[in-house]
Amino acid sequence: MRKVLIPFDGSAASRRALQYAIDFAKDYGRLEIHLLNVQEEPVVYGDYLTASLLESLRQAALRAAAHALEPAIEVLTQAELPFEQHTTLGPVAERVAEQVERNGCDTIIMGTRGLTGVGSVLMGSVATKVVHTAPVPVLLVK
Repeated sequence: MRKVLIPFDGSAASRRALQYAIDFAKDYGRLEIHLLNVQEEPVVYGDYLTASLLESLRQAALRAAAHALEPAIEVLTQAELPFEQHTTLGPVAERVAEQVERNGCDTIIMGTRGLTGVGSVLMGSVATKVVHTAPVPVLLVK
């Protein structure tokens, strides 16, 4: 059974990537899917927050990550595919690579918003960063 990591943010592109994985599993065999939502760490300027308030902000971000996975969990449950859900904080591309290693995934399937041309060169994109940092093949779904 192949282990696939799907970074999921609820966008149309990530939903298409999830559907691609489901269709692939139906056509070619079972997949073990690892869903991941990464939220950025709260950014704090100055010394205005206590440690407990900062921890509360982190916990709120993790709750938002879990909430973002709910549509994907519903779809995978209906498709009767095995999956695990993961939430974390930090830079998306780095956390994706860490989850691949941690869970022994052999492929990443993710959506891309199709940012092209000069914009992608100047701004970059999460998908581009993942392709460059991931230790496994990355399948981008438009």
